[in-house]
Amino acid sequence: MSRGVWKGTKSILALILTMSVVLAGCGGADTGSESPANSKGNDTSSTDKPKDVTLTVMANWPGADAFISKDQENNPIAKAIKEKTGVTLKIEVTKVSTVEKLNTMFATGDLPDIYVGPAWGEELNIMKKAAEQGQILDITTQLSKYPTLTMNVSQEFMPKDIYDAYHSFGDKQYFMYNRYPAKPEDIKDWLHGLFVRKDIADKVVVDPKSVHTPEQLYDFLKKIKDANIQEKGKTIIPLGSNANGWALYLTNKMFYNFTTFKIENGIAQHSFMTPEVEKQILYQRKLIAEGLIDPEAYTQTTAIADEKALQGRYAVIAAHLYNLINRKVISTVEKDNPNAVYVPLGPLNNADGDPYRHTVKAEGDNLVALMKGNKDPEASMRVLNFLASDEGWMLANYGVEGVHYEMADGKPVAKKEWIDKEKDASGTLLQEGFGNQSIYTFMAGQNRTFSLAGGPYGHQFDETYKRITEAQKIMRKNGVELLQGRNPVLTEFTGFDKLKPLLEQVDAVTKQAYYAKTEDEAMGLINNLRGELEKAGIHELEKWAAEEDKKSPFTKYKTE
Repeated sequence: MSRGVWKGTKSILALILTMSVVLAGCGGADTGSESPANSKGNDTSSTDKPKDVTLTVMANWPGADAFISKDQENNPIAKAIKEKTGVTLKIEVTKVSTVEKLNTMFATGDLPDIYVGPAWGEELNIMKKAAEQGQILDITTQLSKYPTLTMNVSQEFMPKDIYDAYHSFGDKQYFMYNRYPAKPEDIKDWLHGLFVRKDIADKVVVDPKSVHTPEQLYDFLKKIKDANIQEKGKTIIPLGSNANGWALYLTNKMFYNFTTFKIENGIAQHSFMTPEVEKQILYQRKLIAEGLIDPEAYTQTTAIADEKALQGRYAVIAAHLYNLINRKVISTVEKDNPNAVYVPLGPLNNADGDPYRHTVKAEGDNLVALMKGNKDPEASMRVLNFLASDEGWMLANYGVEGVHYEMADGKPVAKKEWIDKEKDASGTLLQEGFGNQSIYTFMAGQNRTFSLAGGPYGHQFDETYKRITEAQKIMRKNGVELLQGRNPVLTEFTGFDKLKPLLEQVDAVTKQAYYAKTEDEAMGLINNLRGELEKAGIHELEKWAAEEDKKSPFTKYKTE
């Protein structure tokens, strides 16, 4: 669900309810008189208990029904939300693609009270158009009563490109934003990298920490290939990936660190036109041609990729550590072979020869909006405000104090009985209604995993959390750097329509070049498309990019 996530939450200003700001039909609003850092959500000491209302929510994330309790009304979290706000949330999850759902929703007029979905991309474009057509409520007036929600759409807590899109309606505000990291310690570092089976590295007598350069990676993979290691009748593959080649792009950082454009001394060059990208393509072609990368890496399905990974057939695998943990690759392989421990490889150098400079773009991941026909906008803002408060965030992520956790030295500590229940029956916590994947976290404001809670639920009892900490020591010796800049919006270039169909071919042509029989064939594919791009005006686009970069700098450095 992430476009690249650092999740967390900024401290939230204390929200004190006063009857003077309680509006008709509204249980309370922020006064803004104190810092939201100490927000406790709605003050239920008031005798003016909010009226009960049921609101519908469309969660536009295919598969998110796995994050919802089967009992939406009576799970402990739903009951606590109703007790605090009077609101019962009736949540539906899309069964089709996110874009198809949006198009159908607006074409039929079958709108929920509250929408939650991707905060970027084509989904954002559709939502912006719908706002301009009056399909989404202008929440400017309501938002002004809630400092916490207002803060969540401030420039300090949004990537610049998303901030610009969310504030492109003059004095009107339609969208809210969630799960941006509150503080630096809340930045989510997924630990992208290459991971190697230590037992195989030992067999070919290579220290995993010694592999940093393209040449060293090639030599290491070739040693594995030449060793012809067999397990259970199957050959070990030197380097593997998930479906569609994910995340072999991590090897690209050895050749270039720029993003869409390489911009130096005021001159912009589209990445596909650069010699650095050309060198990277030829390098990966060589690895595939010599059988050092799984030849099916870019064509296999997720199921096939999982089968190979779970069998431990990949000596080295490109991924992020959370992916290997969540797919149970590490636990399954190590259970079958206790010596097959996956450890970080390298880290690989970036294009400047630095293995430890790591950039993360801080982003949230959920756009929230009130839709046309919303049956109770004030109640909608009330429940969203509560969920965005520290109290609401704790409820969505940690559950009910005294039931699911206790406080110790100012931080929550999960009750071990719930950790054991989750181990015995995965999904138990989500059925209770909480957890870091709970559907309520989609609406729970900024991410405060470390600044407020000291870590994810149950981290004190989690052996994998210790593994994550050990990997951080190897891979992030210089910490994590916040990615600066904005992404170029190519549609703003007047000649983009002519270039668009060609730019959409870049990914496909790159993959064709990976599988070319010779370097000359690969270069032929690359240069053919470059020629078409030049005819269509790629250099005019580059001049436009250089001028735009002068106005407001684009992202220039990215290591993943």
